[in-house]
Amino acid sequence: MLAMVIEAAKLAASPQRTIDGFSIRDAIFHSPLLIPDDPKGVEIIVGLQQDTSIKETNSSWFGFRIHGAERKTPEEHCRGSIQVIYASNDAEFHNDLTKHEWLESRKKTYEAVDKACTISIDTAQFYHRLAQYGYEYGPAFNQIKTLRRSDINKGQVLCEIPIFHRDDCEATRVTIHPTVLHGILQATTAIYTTMATREMPAALPTRIDELWISSASCSDSAMECIKVSAVSNTLAAGEKAYSIIAVDNKRQRVFISIDGFQVTAADAQEAHELGILSSGGSLCHHLDWRPDVDLLTIDDLKRISNGQQTPEERVQFYRDLDLLLTIYILKALEHLRDVDCADFGAYMKRYMAWMSDQKRRLEAGECRFTTSECQNAIATEGFVDGLHHKLESASKEGLFFSSVCRGLVKLLKREINPEDHLGGPLVAEYCREMVRISICAATCRLFSYPVNPRLCAIPGMNASENTWTFWATKIHS
Repeated sequence: MLAMVIEAAKLAASPQRTIDGFSIRDAIFHSPLLIPDDPKGVEIIVGLQQDTSIKETNSSWFGFRIHGAERKTPEEHCRGSIQVIYASNDAEFHNDLTKHEWLESRKKTYEAVDKACTISIDTAQFYHRLAQYGYEYGPAFNQIKTLRRSDINKGQVLCEIPIFHRDDCEATRVTIHPTVLHGILQATTAIYTTMATREMPAALPTRIDELWISSASCSDSAMECIKVSAVSNTLAAGEKAYSIIAVDNKRQRVFISIDGFQVTAADAQEAHELGILSSGGSLCHHLDWRPDVDLLTIDDLKRISNGQQTPEERVQFYRDLDLLLTIYILKALEHLRDVDCADFGAYMKRYMAWMSDQKRRLEAGECRFTTSECQNAIATEGFVDGLHHKLESASKEGLFFSSVCRGLVKLLKREINPEDHLGGPLVAEYCREMVRISICAATCRLFSYPVNPRLCAIPGMNASENTWTFWATKIHS
């Protein structure tokens, strides 16, 4: 929708002046614009009206509204304000900064995210999982070609979006193609769904506080892609807002800057009315499926009590978890080989001794895996990342221990705060899942259902200066 607003503002611009860019403020998305699959498409009305309440020396602001004309009464989908920015010598550009100072600050922000994002994500798997969660973008809008995330801050991602090029003259005059703009905003979906490893309610854009876009965004035919950084910020009310910066592939020019981008879960009870209509019209009821125990067989009860996992799947899950933990024990001991443990606290020393004992048992052949198998797994490119994704998508337990493993070395070296690394709702969700599984296991034992894998809690670390307890799980053969 914003791509249409930019092109409409371009028509209202002065033909005698050179356009430098566009600025959009307070864009509110009331409801999604549903486009049918048939060739007729949908009629859209884009209206601009000069806003006299905002005084600018360079150019005027226009209030815009987008209506869908598919009904007898046009429905408003989006509104906000847009300004055409002309090339000028004005010293002040943005918040008392010159244009050069502001763009340099944007580039520094992008470079900081670029350095932090070191873990690559398989984009094919990313879009495949998103489709399972309800994000049916389709091939034309699957725009993210490379995706990286931060190892420490899960609220930072970096991606590459290809530039849409066409030979006809009309396409070359478009400031930004809708698929490119959509791909840029998809970077926030990666943060919202934790790289598509968490099934979250499908979210729709609801607000953009401020958007700046250069008039030369996609007009350079020599440029193949743009690089996009996205960062999640927590507002005072606890809501999430995203900041996005897009630069050219050489990271020399800033093309797009977005601040205050917010999304709302489509099925959130407290969200404002999104106006999503199904083909059958609005529903005035809600169906909740609950099984009748009296009508279920013993096999049905076993399957439901075990969270829809078969015994074979559960056993395989713990084998994969055992392998991941063993790999990271070996990695941690290798990284800490030259570290003086004399300054470690009592709990840390016990933990180091426990890890050394696990390595001894592995070398003695007392574990499920051999040393060569673990070393081959570490050396195989993409194997450990694949194991992470498999466990993270299986359950909250897998996601919890995968997060612990990713930061294990830094946690032991005290380079990161464990409360920050394992903060948020993850620990609470993991505990709730463990309670549910315990209750389900007790129910299953009434039917002689074997769901009791031998788990051993490892001695933790509970130093007074850290005020935290770290537990790892080890499955014994």
